[in-house]
Amino acid sequence: MGKKVRGALLAAVWCVCRAVCSCSHTQEPAWYLEIASSSGAILVSEDGADRRTVDDPVRLNIGGIVSPDGRFVLYVDAAEGDAEIFRRDLTTQVVVKLTDNTAPDNNPVWSSDGRQIAFSSRRSGRWQVYVMDHDGSNVTQITEATVGAWKPQFSATGQLAYLRMITEPGKEQLVDVVILVTGKERTLLAKRRITDFAWSPNGRLLAIGELADGGGRINFVDWATGEVNEIDLKSEVDERLYWHGAFQIHWRPDSRAIACRLPFTGSRTVGAAKIFGDEEIFVITLDGRASWFEFEEGDLQVVGWKKASR
Repeated sequence: MGKKVRGALLAAVWCVCRAVCSCSHTQEPAWYLEIASSSGAILVSEDGADRRTVDDPVRLNIGGIVSPDGRFVLYVDAAEGDAEIFRRDLTTQVVVKLTDNTAPDNNPVWSSDGRQIAFSSRRSGRWQVYVMDHDGSNVTQITEATVGAWKPQFSATGQLAYLRMITEPGKEQLVDVVILVTGKERTLLAKRRITDFAWSPNGRLLAIGELADGGGRINFVDWATGEVNEIDLKSEVDERLYWHGAFQIHWRPDSRAIACRLPFTGSRTVGAAKIFGDEEIFVITLDGRASWFEFEEGDLQVVGWKKASR
């Protein structure tokens, strides 16, 4: 499972991506990263050179997960004592409380058609993954993991992925990356220290950030075949990335590259100077080619990608 397999994986993905990339007579589209920071919402080109302030930054500043049709946003609020999931209509601003119990609910995500919401809840005593309809009805518990399961994500083609805990939550926590295929669990990566993961827009691949002995990795996993392309951050991206993990992973819409943060995850003294990875945004392709640029803004968050004219 951990063997590095590149040729077949890249060839298969290239076939899927050709339709997205249009014909050879048109200019390559300009993809911009959507960035939210303490100074506002900004679109940034992949090389960091072109930066545009967003005049109407609804999607970047709402602090939640927008539905596929752009109508609703999901968010978590713990103002009443425990975390609950709410849905806000972005047109009418009407708020609906979707969960209401004495246990925390978290990590809400939309299905690709907007009809269902997956989320994590500790209502059974351990974190488990649940699915409900978009209005909060028909709540169904999906997992019964011994230690727990959380952080679900739907693919564009309907598969549900989540992390099944092997050890208790913490910095050294081990988890399995699991997907449901026709109602049955399939383990893609076992007993790993996962930092973040995300589905490709075409629903074929998972990009999975991992901390391993000696450094960090990004794994591109083909869920159908189980093929894994391991990108070692220190040896294949930059030697300064000696104990860094991938966070805020967002796929480019053509499914051929990801953007992410790679901050240092080791120990450091309070007030220590920033090091490489703290203020950079990285773009990494499926074959490990990487570029990055500095973005010196507080509370930086990569939100996604957008196609914009040059």
